[in-house]
Amino acid sequence: MQRGMCNVWGYAGEAIADSMYEGVIFVGGEIAELGNDAVVSEASAGELGEIRGTLGRYGVKGPDAFRKVVSGRKLWNYDKSEMESWKAAL
Repeated sequence: MQRGMCNVWGYAGEAIADSMYEGVIFVGGEIAELGNDAVVSEASAGELGEIRGTLGRYGVKGPDAFRKVVSGRKLWNYDKSEMESWKAAL
């Protein structure tokens, strides 16, 4: 993902957000495994309100909670000293 937002209302499989640069993924269920350089971050009240508003407009209840997955930003710039991280990503 280069930018934008994606909502997963249920289970997310392995390698979600693998090597993601910009953007955010909100997951409403379990996450099997994060992808390379993906981290779970705290969602703001505004972000969660926006998701709830969108779901409400379409009459969808959706999950009770969401987790926010973003880039850890370790793979944004190549650094030879971090070769093992890059090997894992490739």
